[in-house]
Amino acid sequence: MRDSSSEIAITGIGLRFPGAANPDELWDLLIQGRCTTGSTPFGHGGFLPDIDRFDPQFFGISPREARGIDPQHRLLLEVVWEALEDGAMGPESLQGSATGVYVGISTTDYGLGLLGSDPAAFSPTGTAPSIAANRISYCLDLRGPSLAVDTACSSSLVALQLACQGIRCGDITAALVAGVNLVLNKALTESFAAAGFIASDGLCKAFDARADGYVRSEGAAAVLLRPLSIALTEREPIHAVILGSAIGQDGRSAGLTAPNPHAQTAVVQAALANAGLTPTDIDYVECHGTGTRIGDPIEIKALGKALETSTRSEPLPIGSAKSNLGHLEAAAGLAGLVKAALVVARRHVPPTLHIEAPNPLIPFEALRITPARAAIKFPETDPMIAGVSSFGFGGTNAHVILRGPTVDECARPLSDDSHPDANDVPCLLCLHASSDASLREIAGIWGAFISETDARLVDIARTLNLGRAKLEYRSAIVARSREEASLALEQVAKPERRSSIRGIIGPEKVRLGEDPTVIFRFFGEMTGIAAQDLACLTGGLDVHSEWGRLRACLPGNLEAALKDALTTELTLSSIWLSLGVRPAHLIVSEKLHRWAPHLTEILGLPADAAAPTDSVSGLVIDLRLGPHQDASALRAQFLMQVGELHVKGVGVDLAGLEIGQDSRFIRGPILGFSRMGASFWAGSAGSDRVANASRHQATQGCALETSADCDPPRAAPNAFERLEALLRQRVAECLDLTVDEIDPDRSFFDMGMDSMIAVELQAQLEQDLACSIPETAAIEGPTVRRLMTFLAERVLRWSAPMSSSQAPSQCTSSSSEVPTASKDDLESIEQLLRELQ
Repeated sequence: MRDSSSEIAITGIGLRFPGAANPDELWDLLIQGRCTTGSTPFGHGGFLPDIDRFDPQFFGISPREARGIDPQHRLLLEVVWEALEDGAMGPESLQGSATGVYVGISTTDYGLGLLGSDPAAFSPTGTAPSIAANRISYCLDLRGPSLAVDTACSSSLVALQLACQGIRCGDITAALVAGVNLVLNKALTESFAAAGFIASDGLCKAFDARADGYVRSEGAAAVLLRPLSIALTEREPIHAVILGSAIGQDGRSAGLTAPNPHAQTAVVQAALANAGLTPTDIDYVECHGTGTRIGDPIEIKALGKALETSTRSEPLPIGSAKSNLGHLEAAAGLAGLVKAALVVARRHVPPTLHIEAPNPLIPFEALRITPARAAIKFPETDPMIAGVSSFGFGGTNAHVILRGPTVDECARPLSDDSHPDANDVPCLLCLHASSDASLREIAGIWGAFISETDARLVDIARTLNLGRAKLEYRSAIVARSREEASLALEQVAKPERRSSIRGIIGPEKVRLGEDPTVIFRFFGEMTGIAAQDLACLTGGLDVHSEWGRLRACLPGNLEAALKDALTTELTLSSIWLSLGVRPAHLIVSEKLHRWAPHLTEILGLPADAAAPTDSVSGLVIDLRLGPHQDASALRAQFLMQVGELHVKGVGVDLAGLEIGQDSRFIRGPILGFSRMGASFWAGSAGSDRVANASRHQATQGCALETSADCDPPRAAPNAFERLEALLRQRVAECLDLTVDEIDPDRSFFDMGMDSMIAVELQAQLEQDLACSIPETAAIEGPTVRRLMTFLAERVLRWSAPMSSSQAPSQCTSSSSEVPTASKDDLESIEQLLRELQ
């Protein structure tokens, strides 16, 4: 009996396979019957391009550290990020949560290649398999289980089973499961070939009479898992639903690497039992199918026994993605799972390649099993159910069963035409990126997507506002239709084009982690707006009830017109508060000075929150809207205010803007980090793969020399600026960045500094400044400007006063006098700066 409460949704997929960089590209490759393996300049196999390229700053990693990180770990960060975006899961929503990370990884070719090189190029945290999972948890601030799994070829499917167990027992409510494999050591391939595992022609000929081994291939994949009940409640997109899973071991077989047919049968039967299914429920099986002459027959016979296929009226179709992609080893299980998820979602089985004559050792006809040599289309009836097998060469076996989404669960976009209530409703669409250029690129890609999709605008807004990371470069638009949205985004993408398009906000760059000061401004003026008008602004507050409550809180001796005006403005205040926007101060017009204490009390603010207009600074929200002609225009005006706050870094709960259209997340373009970042490579592993790239060896300690493309700091006219120039130079050297890339107000740790680099920085500054500096200096002052103040006040003890006009405005001091340096200090720092030039 099946227990639907234990079903687990696959809501997001990220991947990098030979010939495919996303699920749609993979499906095209599979259904078109293309093979991405064969003879290459690097030998037989399936290889990924640009494995040395990486965008470290996007993930808060310094370029210096990036060269010491196994490119497998870097690939994992990328595909995990893509899985989150594909699943419309904003990373901020998972911060601090008990989300699990489970990674299948087996090889350490890169780390072996670093041995014997410059010691600083080797970092245990860069190449240890355990860190592959831990780095993901660290980067995303996830607090659930975080572990790497190595069971050889079944690693990633075993990792998936462990994640499913964690979700089913209630330990976690989300899991990121990933697998990765890069082939950087030819010696290992030669060893496998000598053992008879490797095909002679670079092709995996699964189920074929010519089967003579597999071909090693590269790739990475990640899936985001959620309990189905939660995914449905949150209206998340669903690729497929996991019904059951199991893992087992061969035990003592004919040899350590010899398959045990009884164990393979048992693991499939255990997964069936776990899913509450019968053998006849299975419509398709994605086999391990490596293309070995003996391994394939053992697997198919064991499968036939487990699923009792010989009694079927129609043969059971099977397939193997290895015929297209090669054997991704530790990532192979997830490659098979992703293929199966696409199969059940599309109800279409792609062909398995390279079958000229069936393997004579497999009695296909008697077993009533058939390899899909051509594409097979399944009818649109009940959800299609598939099994996925993955077997490790040490005997650890895994099997997972999944189904396609039902009509209600399906992630297909709903059109505006089928939901009239979604037409002409103004929507706020927020864009976020890690750079100005990336922001424009995202705007252009989403604009093109919106012009072609039939998804509702409210669903697009939900996905952009809640399903993407809130990065520092921001823009927003307000639009009433897909056409308006597409045109506005095109303008954001190409701002040099002059246009009369309205509703565009930004772009702006914000400082993440800083919360700008917000001020509410009261006018006490009638605008003709009533409670029913304000109801169109938010779905997170009962506006009519709030209107009545606030009116009752006002003093009874207020004249009627003023009471109406303040009720409207207070209700607007409550709407902003419901969106998470809380003011630090109130500004009131002259005629409201008498009533200011009542307003602060009603809003639950301190009595001194009301302030004269010229005494406070911050982002001012005018608590009046209008004049307006209809609810649509009123909502558009309000959304412009919301958008302006959001792009300036105010934390606004954008979910509260939804007003009951039952919006849902959709799948849209994914773009965040740069896939063509700089080259980061060290050591000898895979050196032939990046021969034409700019290869570097990490340096030991903080070298004094600046890189050729690094602009030397200019001599500064005063002490603080000289010290800032020195600190920027030293931080840049520690992180292997240019001086221009060092933002004086950005956290060192957001730029990739860790405790070890912080200690190096401290030692270098002690040498530069000829003084003792506390080991916690870089932690207590984790930006250039804060460290500058720390050093000036608490270490160098600069005391002679300097005029405030000479000191940087961002620099704060605990005293009213701004400290300055002695003549000797100035000359010492100036000499250092000349040497660095």
